Amino acid sequence: MNTTSYILLGAAAIVLFLLTGCASRGRALRPTFSRLGDPPATIKKADAWYIESVPAPGQKPFSCSFVEFDERGDYLDFQQHRHAYTKIKELAQHGERVLVLIYVHGWKNNSQSGDAVEFNS
Repeated sequence: MNTTSYILLGAAAIVLFLLTGCASRGRALRPTFSRLGDPPATIKKADAWYIESVPAPGQKPFSCSFVEFDERGDYLDFQQHRHAYTKIKELAQHGERVLVLIYVHGWKNNSQSGDAVEFNS
């Protein structure tokens, strides 16, 4: 291969990477493993489909549910969606006001991206 071929091959690889983004392909990065409730303590927070803060004195807790989609917008793990919906209903039934924020990040990110950590901060 000559230098021009290497440059064209490199440019094609860069374009392919930029067009495909970081969307998961066929598997959730935070799978529920068909569990119906909250993640067990054995699952690391970085892998959990639901995380909840430990509130400082005088503050309210916050929680975050992850619902992952593939590059076509299909659920990667429908149980993530079901858990998020159930959790919102459960929190609302405790009689306190619940503020629900929906954060949809770009297609060049995924549930393990730094933007998810920044959002929770």
